[in-house]
Amino acid sequence: MNNPQRLNPFKDEEHRECAKFCKEKVEHEDNTLGSRMMWFVLFQGLLMSGLGALLDKDKFYLAMLALTGVLVSISFGVMFYLGRVAVANILNFWDDYCRDHSINHATPVIGLRRKPGVWGWIRHYLTPTVCLPFLFGTIWFAVGWYSGGFALIGDFILQGWAKLQQLL
Repeated sequence: MNNPQRLNPFKDEEHRECAKFCKEKVEHEDNTLGSRMMWFVLFQGLLMSGLGALLDKDKFYLAMLALTGVLVSISFGVMFYLGRVAVANILNFWDDYCRDHSINHATPVIGLRRKPGVWGWIRHYLTPTVCLPFLFGTIWFAVGWYSGGFALIGDFILQGWAKLQQLL
C-alpha cells in the first residue's frame, strides 16, 4: 500500500503552497521556452525560404539575410539561456526553502535535473535550446562568409569610415 506520508511529505499548508508556487513557475518558464522555440524555428524557416529566393540576386541582399540570421540566432540563444537561468533560480529557491524548513524527501518540483560530470554536460549541450541557435548561427555565418556578402558589408563599413574621417 502507498505510504501517505511519502506521497505528501508536507505537514504544513505553507509548504504545500510553496511547492505549488514553484511548480507553477517552472511550468510557466517551460511553456515560455516552448513558445520561444516555436518562434525561433519559424524565423529560421522564413529566413531559409528567403535564402532560396535570393540565391541568384545581389550579394548585398544575401549578406543582409545572413546577418539577420546570425543576429536572430544570437538573440534567441540569449533568451533560451535566460529561461534556463530562471528555472535554475526557481529550483535553487526550492532547495533553499526545503533546507531552511528541514523538509526531507520532498517531492521534486521538476522531473529531471542536469547531473554533474561529462555526460551531464553532453546532454545539456545537445538540447535543442542550446545546440539549435549555435547550429543556425553557424550556418548563417557560413552563408554570409562563403557568398562574399560579409566582405561586401565590410567594404561598405570601411568606405563609410574613410568618408567620415575625411569630413573630420
